[in-house]
Amino acid sequence: MTKPSKPILTPNQITLMRLVLVVPLFMLWFMLDIEWVRFSIVCAFVLIFILDSVDGYIAKKYEMHTTIGGFLDPVVDHLSIFAFILMLVHIGLLPLWLVLPLVFRDTLVTFLRQLAQVKNEKIFASTFAKIKAELCYFLLPALYFLHGTDTTQIYVLTLISLAIFMVYIFPTFFGYDREYKGLMLYSWIFILAYLLLNRLLLDGGGMLFDQVRIAFVLAILFFYLGSGIQYFYKNKKVLYS
Repeated sequence: MTKPSKPILTPNQITLMRLVLVVPLFMLWFMLDIEWVRFSIVCAFVLIFILDSVDGYIAKKYEMHTTIGGFLDPVVDHLSIFAFILMLVHIGLLPLWLVLPLVFRDTLVTFLRQLAQVKNEKIFASTFAKIKAELCYFLLPALYFLHGTDTTQIYVLTLISLAIFMVYIFPTFFGYDREYKGLMLYSWIFILAYLLLNRLLLDGGGMLFDQVRIAFVLAILFFYLGSGIQYFYKNKKVLYS
């Protein structure tokens, strides 16, 4: 069987498709307070998030890296993440303050990238960056799907299944390296350890959903802000050259 010379859709086409989907879905969320509509919108966002890995896989496999793709892809990534966070804030599942440190981090990283471009310096990517994106892509939708129940069995099954999917199945399918799998494993060790200690040592105070939400938010904040720190550390010569 011969390998196809090119994919059906290019990475840039997939990125544009994601962008075209995000804006109307975001607007529709606030226009229609209908449960099945919002459930469908969340499912559509999960598809948008997964397509980020699809376009990256295609770009790498077929060597289809472009300047506009390198600029547009992270813009759509951040736009989709912030749109989804604001959707969850709107229905009370996340606090509004969560947006502030994430925007602060992205503003500084954007400044660093622009400065590197002006100075014609190469930017070294943060190994935390992909992890923080995938945590947002899967943990945030999971919060939406879990918020309607407080049944322990459902939470245990969901968390274990999601951990296996994010640590092994998803990165293996898209060919992510061992460093990615290791960091994702550490993030899930933290999440599960936090929840276990909370239930055992603190007598499980509070609603189960609230405990899961705190664990998810802490993991996202650690890698989101950590990726910003790593960006500046690995590219500090851009600031001083």
